[in-house]
Amino acid sequence: MVKYRITREVIDSRRKKMTTTSYARFDAHKRCERLNNSSLFALTSTSLLLIYIGILNNYLLPTCPFINPEYLEIFSTFASVVILALSLVVAFASYSLKSERFFRSGNEIKTLCDRLEIIHESETETFLKIQSQYTHIIKNSDNHQSHNYKKGRLERKVQDGDTLDGNEFGNRDFISYWAPIVSFYLLTTLSFVTFVYITCKYIANA
Repeated sequence: MVKYRITREVIDSRRKKMTTTSYARFDAHKRCERLNNSSLFALTSTSLLLIYIGILNNYLLPTCPFINPEYLEIFSTFASVVILALSLVVAFASYSLKSERFFRSGNEIKTLCDRLEIIHESETETFLKIQSQYTHIIKNSDNHQSHNYKKGRLERKVQDGDTLDGNEFGNRDFISYWAPIVSFYLLTTLSFVTFVYITCKYIANA
């Protein structure tokens, strides 16, 4: 027998917490997708650069006296190290799998939030069941990072019309959120610039 009743304030408080968590999981899903795409771009572009350098070494170098073989060796070594590091990152980070798991758990939590929206104060057993299911999801899924939670909380406050804190998502959170993604794109850009530079030098002296 149920010995107590829940209040609307308790229901709303739990709904806000669960909604924030679901938004955090969705944000983690999007970030993992960005990490997966940017790391694959970096790996692909660096691999293509290494292939291009190999072609230069084997076939075009005799006709390109302006290209210093030592520079090509440096580029080749650098590209090989980057490819090795990126391969390890992609293999162990499993961004694609994490993205799928975050999206799935976010959807499961969002479903529980929708159920909380319509329950009444008299439905204590239903509330406790939803809370138990939420706890089970949290314990059996990947956890998001603090910047994901802060972005999720900010999105939930905007949705609910709550007062926003100016320090909700600070510079440190911004840097930790975007730094890995930007670094991957910088590697992609560096590979592309190196390719264009060598090609232009070859065309100019052909």
